[in-house]
Amino acid sequence: MFAVLCIDYQTLCRHAYVLYGALLVSLVIVLLFGRVVNGSQRWLVLGPWHLQTSELAKPVLILVLARYFTEHTPAGTTLADLP
Repeated sequence: MFAVLCIDYQTLCRHAYVLYGALLVSLVIVLLFGRVVNGSQRWLVLGPWHLQTSELAKPVLILVLARYFTEHTPAGTTLADLP
């Protein structure tokens, strides 16, 4: 929780699309070079660390969608106006 408090959300929002691009590249790397564990290929081995990039996809996707809908929602639109 302390780490989340130390991160400026506006900086994350500015770099949302870059993070999404890096995430897509990391998912392709896992597809090509990932380690198979229990019959599924989902781990990226980085020396002594094992990274499951699909878990990083969840918050990054939320961040990208939040930025997209913030930029593409007409001004004055409320939730009651949406279908």
